[in-house]
Amino acid sequence: MRYVKVSPRYVPILMWLVGLSCALIAFTTVQAQNLSALPAQERSLKHSQVRVYITDRSDILALAQAGLILDHIDYRGTYFDAVLDNEELAILKKTGRRHEVLVDDLEAAYRQRPKMSGAELNALKAQTSTLYTTPSNFHYGSMGGYLTFAEVVAELDDMRALYPNLISVRQSLGLSIESRDLWMVKISDNPDTDEEEQEILYTALHHAREPQSMATVIYFMWYMLENYGSDPTVTNLVDNRELYFVPVVNPDGYVYNQQTNPSGGGMWRKNRRNNGSSYGVDLNRNYGYRWGYDNSGSSPTPSSTTYRGAAPFSEPETQVMRDFALSRQFRMANNFHAHGNLLIFPWGFIGNFYTPDHSSYVAWGQDMTQFNNYLDGTANQTVGYLVNGEANDWLYGEQIQKGKVFGFTTEVGTSTDGFWPTQARIIPLADENVYPNLVLAAGVSDLTPPIIANVQATNVTSSGALITWDTDETSNSVVEYGLTTGYGSRAGDTAENATYVTSHGVALNSLTANTLYHYRVLSTDPMGNTTTSDDYTFQTPVSLWQVITFDNFESGMGSYTDGGADMSRYTGGATNAHQGVAAADIQDNSGTASSFYHTASYNVTGYTTLEVDFWFKMVSMETNEDFWVQFFDGTTWRTVATFARAGSIANNTFYHQVVTISSATYNFPTNAKLRFMCDASDNNDDVYIDEIEFRGMTGGALAKGGNALSATEALPEKFALQQNYPNPFNPTTNIRFELPAEAQVKLAVYDMLGQEVAQLVNGVKPAGAHSVLFNGAALASGIYYYRFEVQSPAQAKKFVEVRKMALVR
Repeated sequence: MRYVKVSPRYVPILMWLVGLSCALIAFTTVQAQNLSALPAQERSLKHSQVRVYITDRSDILALAQAGLILDHIDYRGTYFDAVLDNEELAILKKTGRRHEVLVDDLEAAYRQRPKMSGAELNALKAQTSTLYTTPSNFHYGSMGGYLTFAEVVAELDDMRALYPNLISVRQSLGLSIESRDLWMVKISDNPDTDEEEQEILYTALHHAREPQSMATVIYFMWYMLENYGSDPTVTNLVDNRELYFVPVVNPDGYVYNQQTNPSGGGMWRKNRRNNGSSYGVDLNRNYGYRWGYDNSGSSPTPSSTTYRGAAPFSEPETQVMRDFALSRQFRMANNFHAHGNLLIFPWGFIGNFYTPDHSSYVAWGQDMTQFNNYLDGTANQTVGYLVNGEANDWLYGEQIQKGKVFGFTTEVGTSTDGFWPTQARIIPLADENVYPNLVLAAGVSDLTPPIIANVQATNVTSSGALITWDTDETSNSVVEYGLTTGYGSRAGDTAENATYVTSHGVALNSLTANTLYHYRVLSTDPMGNTTTSDDYTFQTPVSLWQVITFDNFESGMGSYTDGGADMSRYTGGATNAHQGVAAADIQDNSGTASSFYHTASYNVTGYTTLEVDFWFKMVSMETNEDFWVQFFDGTTWRTVATFARAGSIANNTFYHQVVTISSATYNFPTNAKLRFMCDASDNNDDVYIDEIEFRGMTGGALAKGGNALSATEALPEKFALQQNYPNPFNPTTNIRFELPAEAQVKLAVYDMLGQEVAQLVNGVKPAGAHSVLFNGAALASGIYYYRFEVQSPAQAKKFVEVRKMALVR
């Protein structure tokens, strides 16, 4: 063995080189161990920039339905560019869609970028032209120009050390799945005091491969701190707002990218949950509002980059963000992502469907993007695909546990910038988002909640009530009710169907007879200001109705007898059964053989009114073929209702009907029966009938589920049709009418062309006040008319009244 003599002056240098070599070997060994410990699926992932050729946006949905759920596409009409891993690229190839690979290996491309020295970075910062003065304390990080997670934490500490009167000490909101802290700080003029000021939230790095989101937030934080006291806008905002920042929502994924790609360019997106054969959940598909709405806006497959997790809020990171939001009173939020040059607002889970505050969102969006020229709109309008379980949908849509939060997603940078923009682009991209962040920090200008007046419970029945009230400004309509002041039940608007009105009405249904209810009303204006009324009570009366028979045919014919060859008991499942698996089936026109009827007879002499409540569905019935509901009055079968396959009654749809039989019109004997009889052309035509309730009223003047008149209440003095509540409505509203005497009533809804679109009542109704719920879910937005027509012996002429209502979708 030969030895080389080394001069003593070179010994320190050699020792340093040996130490460096050992460190590199150790680091390489650890990295190899880390990577070898990963599942095969994760080790083999490669990400490519791919161009996909399409006809229009519908092709994007078709790809999602084929299993390719996209994220961050650059849509250009006849094609789009996207980052796909090798598994996603394999799915694309199976669809046969024409495509080309623009960059085969993005991580390799990032590694080949030239690296800048510290001096070069400082020179770049000094030379970069910006709209706003670049904060002197903002500096580049060690990971391709971006701060590592540890450097972000140090940055927050530096901010506190330099500006202790403007920014709080960092606080841990909770731990990630790998037990890293989600750090939060607050910027305000009294950062260590909880003041009565509007609260605004800024977050970044939900997705670990989007570091420009974090850089943009850190840049804005330094801008606010350094310009306080010299810039009037900044000073006013810091003095009058509480600005909360969570710069790294996904610390585990971000640290993982640092471990695999220490110079930047790591393409890991999700958190680091071990799914067994793969890792990670997409945190921005894991929030609870409309989580898993479909498999196009998120994926149920654990290996997918848009995997939504096993359940809503299954991940500790989203649980932390949820609990933080519930503990505060945020009014607005900006969740930063990259890339696309986009400003996105709800809804994300469904296309072409706007929030009730869409006009406010549009106004904010136009203001926030007027200088950076980002495209603003819903997910469907901007990125071109849908997202469910997303943070902003939850911030806005969840309005029971917390107030409404106007949430935005800013996608920073162009598709050319990609997920890891070059060092030269970090400051310009952050700078172009200072103005939008200032607009967001201004918050909601209207801070005055509505004033509630004239709260009352009307039309109280044994099973329902209508709660009405007024507000001094347009606001939504919510009622909380229950047996105590803890309430427990809620009715009225949701975040998706809120209608802003000044005259409010909410129907409460399925109440218990002879029960004292507590209730209060809540109204929230379009800016999220909420008023809650005092506690009120009402008492439901004793039920006057008695059920004579009820049959759903699940265990046989029950109270009825099969009339003959053209009647059968259907047991084929939910297709033709409204509930369960069975129903009665009548066919043809063979008289009794096409019918079924009560086996026993019933003494109905003690009732003033009878009702037959049932569901029916016609199949293959030709136009004007019909069936009858008949009542045996002691001597004769009387047809009390006819239902024909015509007009608003179509084949293959279940309809709910209530037929009223009045003692003023028919004899109520000791041996009454019901019969259902078909009058079709042959036995290929079917009528399926299910859930038949035959009931009687022992006294009073009430239709079940309608509006009761207790013994102490007076009958209406005249025929009257009231304005619907609420109006405008979406999609349901209540229509009330009053009858001083029993009458034949027809209540129908018509469109602007005079075509009947719904028939709500067509039969005899007893004297009293009545309320009918109209559901316009199947109709388009627009003006509709409802026509009230009454024929009664108490009035010589037919009474007709028409009113207008507006459906706003």
